[in-house]
Formats: sequence, C-alpha cells, structure tokens
Amino acid sequence: MLILTIQILVILALVLINGFFAMAEISIFASRKAKLRQKSDEGSTNHRRVLDLTEKPGPFLSSMQVGITLIGILSGALGEQTLSSSMAQELREVDFLAPYANIVSLIVVVVGITVVSLIIGELVPKRIALSDPETMAARLVRPVRVVSMLFFPLERFLTGLTEIILRFLRVKDSEEPPVTEEELVVLLKEGRKAGVFQEVEQLVVENVLYLDDKGAHGYLTPRVDVVYLEKDAVPPEVSEVIVQNPGLSTIPVCDGGMDNVVGTVDGRKILAALATHSFTTLKDYLEPPFFMPETVSALRVLSVFKEKKVNIVFIIDEYGGVLGIMTIQNIIDRLFGAIVTHHDQTPQVLRRADGSFLVDGALPMSDFARTFDCEREWENERGEYHTVAGFILKRLGRIPAPGNYFVWKTFYFEVLDMDGNRIDTLLVRKFEKRPERPLIEISQTRKSSRS
Repeated sequence: MLILTIQILVILALVLINGFFAMAEISIFASRKAKLRQKSDEGSTNHRRVLDLTEKPGPFLSSMQVGITLIGILSGALGEQTLSSSMAQELREVDFLAPYANIVSLIVVVVGITVVSLIIGELVPKRIALSDPETMAARLVRPVRVVSMLFFPLERFLTGLTEIILRFLRVKDSEEPPVTEEELVVLLKEGRKAGVFQEVEQLVVENVLYLDDKGAHGYLTPRVDVVYLEKDAVPPEVSEVIVQNPGLSTIPVCDGGMDNVVGTVDGRKILAALATHSFTTLKDYLEPPFFMPETVSALRVLSVFKEKKVNIVFIIDEYGGVLGIMTIQNIIDRLFGAIVTHHDQTPQVLRRADGSFLVDGALPMSDFARTFDCEREWENERGEYHTVAGFILKRLGRIPAPGNYFVWKTFYFEVLDMDGNRIDTLLVRKFEKRPERPLIEISQTRKSSRS
C-alpha cells in the first residue's frame, strides 16, 4: 500500500508540474503588451522579461512544449507500468475483484490520471492564469527562464528541425501587423458593450481611424457652399461678407469664380484694416493658395495643415477644377459632428417620431452606411459617389424633383427638398426585409411626406 501511495504522489507531482507549464504558457501569451510595457516603464524587471518573451516566443514556446510532452510521457508510463500494476496487486486481495484486477486497475488509472490531469494540470491553472495574466506571468517568468535554460540544447535542436520542415513546406512568417484597424474597431465595439468605453469614445476613435481611408471628398465643403471674395471687391462688399460669416477666419479670393482662385486672406486682418480705414485692396493681404488632388486622404490633408501652416486647402479634380475647400474645422466636424452639433446647425440625420429619417443630401455615403448599418451593401459601389445625393443621382440617372422616390435593398428613399439642382433633404425608411412588391416608380412624383 505504501508503494501505491508513493506512486500516486509522484503522478500528482507530475500533474502539478504540467499545471505550472500550462499556467506559464497561457499567462504569458494572454498578457497585454500595452500593460506589460506600462509596468516595464514603471521599473518592473519581471514585466520587462515577460514582454521580451512575448516579442520572441519561439524558444519559450519550444521549452514549454518539451516540458509538457515529457510530463505527459512520464505520467503515462508511470500510470500504465507501475501504478496500474501496484493497484492490480492490491485488487487481487479482494476475492470478487481478483479475476478482473488487471482490467479494473487499468481503467481506474487511465480515467483517474485523465481527470486529474485535465482539472489540476490544465483547466484550473489556465483559469487562474487568465484571471490576471500580467501578474501571473510576472510571478512565473523567473522559473520559466530557468526551465528554458535547462531545456536549451533540446529546444535548439527542435527549433532547428521545425525551421527545416517549415522551409520545406514553404511556410513563411506572417507579415501582417500585430493589430489591424478592423481589429481595433471590433475591440472598441466589444469594449463599449462591456462598459469599458463610452459610445462617444468609440465614435471619436473610429472616426480618427477612418481619416487615412477616406478621401478628401468626404470632408470638403462643396464649391457651391464656399464663401469667397472677388479680388476686386470694394470695402463695403468685403465688410458685408466678413460680418455675415463671423466663423470664417480665412477667406478664399477668386478672380471670376471658384475655378480661378488667386489666394486667401485673413478675415481678422481685413476687419482690423476696415475698422481703421486703412484698407485699400485685397491684393495687399493675399496669401498663396494651396491645392491638393481629390484622391488625397483626409489624414494627409491634416498633416499639410500642420506642416505648411495653411488654413485652407483647395481640392481639385483631375481637370484642375476646384471641387471645394477643406479646413481643420471640416475634419473636426466630421470627428465630433455625430456627437456635438453647433448651435446654428441641424443634424445631418434626424429621426422622426414615425421611425423614418430626414437625411441631408450632403451626408457622406460612408457615414450613411455606418449610421444605418449597411456597409456591406454599399461596399460594392464604393468610390462611384461620395454623398447620399450622389447615390440618389446615380440610381435615378437624372436630376430629381421633390416627391421622386425609389427602393434600394431594404431602404426607401424619397426626395423632399431641392436647392436648385442640388438634392437638399431626403426621407429615408428602413425595412426589416426588402418589400415583395417593388415600389420603384422614379418617374412618379408624389406628395411630400414631410410632417
């Protein structure tokens, strides 16, 4: 009986060692690099060592696998050859079990070692490691380094053999970045659901991430909305434009329209000159304009504001025509526009009591897709237009009239207001599924649905 007890204790010791390897492996790989770096910067040597292991996991992983494999082999060998035999010998002393001693002892040993190994050697250690991976990893990193040194020769041999096999199979290391923008967006959404982030934080960070993905089209002020001065404007005209647009610090100056921009002027300097009656002509205050193509990203424009110290960037098309302007305010409005609305502005998407929406035609289509959760449907048409108004024009194939309507996917669109040839306001309804009877009657004009 003493021999049997010793063998059981040896098996338990092996299972506990296996649990150590499992806990070390999970805690180190589950540790967040940002938190490890923070602790390391605060002076924690152990966290610095854990960070080193996560950045070069090959030797560590090989050592852990060698340890776990050896423990598994030893447990199996001891269980089958010694523990099972000792238990069978004890069972033969029981009369009714004597004929079945060997098979019963084998079943008991196999089931017992399997259950104990799973619970004590795997599940419990891993759950403990996941409860606070950074702390557990810092506590275990010293013994892990000792084990890695003990297994170093075997680990080098196995690593070299693995590299040869991978080279033969033409398997290359992944060149993907450790974290992609898509993964960050998913993490933000999960964090908001868990209460880690506020909805406002999620929206702002997502908008910042999209700066490099979206072209200037989604941020610019269209040329039809640009307030500008003619270069030969007289003081009363200049004063009227500045007074009526107090939010404009920098004003474009043109010679015969927006297709011939000659520069920009600082509205505050002009106003000060007008107040002291020292103003003569706009030419004295002109600063050279800065042009960028429509294909440029919003992030690049933002860097130009910083590097070139300009307040306005003129966005041009492939033919050199001015499409509009971008200012730092355009980017700020897009970053925070869904959260904070200026006192003199109305939201671009307004929900009505009946569940329908009033949508500004100038709303970027990317924002529409995110707001109404239809990014997948819009993906196939990305790049063909930039605003909801552009989408409407593409679907209708002509300049619409108020009351024109159609259905796209699970959305109902109706034109409510036009500003000349520009689509000003739309009525949008979202269905659970596409209507069975098509409602596409684009030639028909119906009475406005505005309430």
